[in-house]
Amino acid sequence: MISHFFDSWSRQLAIKLDAWLIAKGYVPERQQVRDENEHNGRIIVITGEMFSGKTEELIRLVRRNVFAKVSFATFKPRRDTRESGLVKCRNGHHLEAIEVGDSKEILRHIVAHPEIRVVGVDEAQFFDEGIVEVLRTLADIRHITVIVAGLDMDFEGKPFGPVPGLMAIASEVRKVHAVCVECGRTAAYSRRKVPDTAQIVVGYDGYEAVCRAHRSF
Repeated sequence: MISHFFDSWSRQLAIKLDAWLIAKGYVPERQQVRDENEHNGRIIVITGEMFSGKTEELIRLVRRNVFAKVSFATFKPRRDTRESGLVKCRNGHHLEAIEVGDSKEILRHIVAHPEIRVVGVDEAQFFDEGIVEVLRTLADIRHITVIVAGLDMDFEGKPFGPVPGLMAIASEVRKVHAVCVECGRTAAYSRRKVPDTAQIVVGYDGYEAVCRAHRSF
């Protein structure tokens, strides 16, 4: 009876200690115990409209692994030419990033560097559809924690690239929001300010965040 009480007390103390260390940023969030078929890896998707803080949250989740000396790598699509070699948010925070032409390059890099345990991917909407299986492979086969950020909808409110597919296979989806430039309410859409009908137009100046009432469609 005494030993059972001591074991229970020890577990509770360990849980509280873990929570404190995670909150302080001294160690990365511990992976939850999951079904055996899901293995030990996981996929976290951060999504929302423009200016909602997706990249900022990606940087925060990836960077905290520095404290625990966990090896990580961050990737971005080569077609995003705004910040060469960097994943950078508008408040100035940034991470060094590996620029890749397609999703298979991510897998090849991880195979060549088996010490990597955390992978960050920014601007996921610009990748090919193959990224869904690539990131699933990293989580299921290589037991890696994958953190992905990307737009879920384009300027017409249509599903954007592979992001909906990534949301479907994710262990966790974090949907973040900006503020509507028209009324100050919670935004949910990216409104394009330039007269271009192409789905992909790279650049911050051509967009603004708006709510449902002020969307352009």
